[in-house]
Amino acid sequence: MPPPTSHAAPISSRHSQQQPPHVTSSNGISGDDVRAGGKAGTFTVERGKANELLVVRALVTRDDAASLIGRNGANIRWINSKARVRTVFSANVEGVSDRILTVTGQLSAVAKAFGLIADHMIGNLEVEQGETSEEASYGTLQLLIPDSMAGAIIGKGGVQIKELQRNSKARIMVGKEVLRGSTEKILSVQGNPESLENAVLSLGRVIIE
Repeated sequence: MPPPTSHAAPISSRHSQQQPPHVTSSNGISGDDVRAGGKAGTFTVERGKANELLVVRALVTRDDAASLIGRNGANIRWINSKARVRTVFSANVEGVSDRILTVTGQLSAVAKAFGLIADHMIGNLEVEQGETSEEASYGTLQLLIPDSMAGAIIGKGGVQIKELQRNSKARIMVGKEVLRGSTEKILSVQGNPESLENAVLSLGRVIIE
């Protein structure tokens, strides 16, 4: 991957395996911000095309967004080309700490994109802090999901989410509350880049099915 053009913490924040995933609850993001960040309904499928396209959105900090975009958009163009996806960032709004990243593409391509995104951001932290430990290689994605989808992801008695975690080797937690003025929740996914890619792949399969 091209050299990072700025240093920032990995997506959301970094945690050891023992710590619970972080869920942002007071980042200034509102329902209006969520709707402005992309088409309504996240983890949705655009049908009626030769191939179904998955649309996934995530919250990223403003610093992370700047790092992902890179100088003259070099980093995000590389990710788009490598994963064969389309990415869009919401506007950088004063007073709002996060931006919304929308990724559209085939399921496997979207999953690969998030793996590359995580790898870029975690690599930035290692360069900045000089950390190369296993703990330093873990990051957290904060995905946006409709509240109505939470039950399908958790499953009866938590069976589905346990299966998702077992298959992906990532920690997954569904936020308890919807974002202010919205019908969406934050789905936190914690792990290394490979497990995060696998988690998005597994989650997408649940949604498509």
